[in-house]
Parts: sequence; C-alpha cells; structure tokens
Amino acid sequence: MKFVAKTLYGLEKVLAEELISLGASDVEEANRAVLFKGDKKLLYKVNYCARTALSVLMPVADFRIRSKEDLYYGGSKIEWDKYLDTDDTFSIVPVINSPHFGHTGYPGLILKDTIADYFRKKAGRRPSVDSANPGILINLHISNDSVTISIDSSVVPLFKRGYRQEQAVAPLNEVLAAGFCCCQDGKPQQH
Repeated sequence: MKFVAKTLYGLEKVLAEELISLGASDVEEANRAVLFKGDKKLLYKVNYCARTALSVLMPVADFRIRSKEDLYYGGSKIEWDKYLDTDDTFSIVPVINSPHFGHTGYPGLILKDTIADYFRKKAGRRPSVDSANPGILINLHISNDSVTISIDSSVVPLFKRGYRQEQAVAPLNEVLAAGFCCCQDGKPQQH
C-alpha cells in the first residue's frame, strides 16, 4: 500500500531515513512529506514510532478536475463504505490551491455532500460530520487541477499522542524537537 507521511519543512530527509529504519520501502522525499510503501503493520508502526511525522495519509483516489462538478464526480467513484459506515463520524481537512475554487472550505463541502449522497443511495442514511472529534479524518488535497483524497490514519496529529498531562503556553512542537535531536551538523543521527 502507498502512504504519505507529512512533516515540517526541512525534515523530509530525516523522516525518510526514519521510515526506512522502520521498514518502509520505495521511500521518496516530497515537499513537507515523504511517500513510502508498506503494509498495514507498518502503517501502525509508523503511527506509533515515527518521531518526525505529523500524520500518515493513505491515498484512496487521485484524479484531475476541470470544474467544481468534476470534484463531486471523482469523489462519487470512491467506494466510501470501505473506509467508514453510517455509524461513524467524519471530518474533511481541505488543502486547496486551485483556480477552480475561490474559498478553501467549499471543496470540503462538495466532498462531504458526495459522501452523504453515496451513503444515502446505498444505505438510506449517512454518517455524521463531527469536526471536533471525528472518528475518520479525510484529507482533500487539490493543487491546480490535481486532486488527491486520503484517509488520515493518524486522525489526531502525532505530536498530540496524549502522553502529556499539561501543556505549557508555547511548547516546542515534538516533531520539530525530534528533528533537532536527530540532526547534528546537517546529518541525521541515530537515537
């Protein structure tokens, strides 16, 4: 399976080496992300062990659009019942840089309608949207006319894994701290 581990700018190389050490294959650095392949066991391992990843996405669809309607059409081709059911809650995180949309939230609403319509046709009811505490987090990335829809396997950013009882006013993000820790003289270090 293909995955995308998101990270902070400048930590791509560190994350790539960390993913390789965890057992990932076909590792490829991208902008603020690292693409890799692995199985479900590796997905869990990366979510549990990766120190320099913000979240891990599992792409479920890639397609091109020429209009707003193409987003609805492309999203309706996804077999959504493989990833959630009518009792689940979900939220959509849109990351949009496209001339087709003047407002970044609008594509998220289109995809939400696509998912709702899919389940209404198939099951007669739909899953609920819960933006505060979703069971399933869907990442919608649109760059110009290229669309990628992914399931966020982490749901909550990995630096919020819940071990901390209290939080200071301006803590250093754990991903950034791990990146500092792993790099010395510009070279990743093993810890």
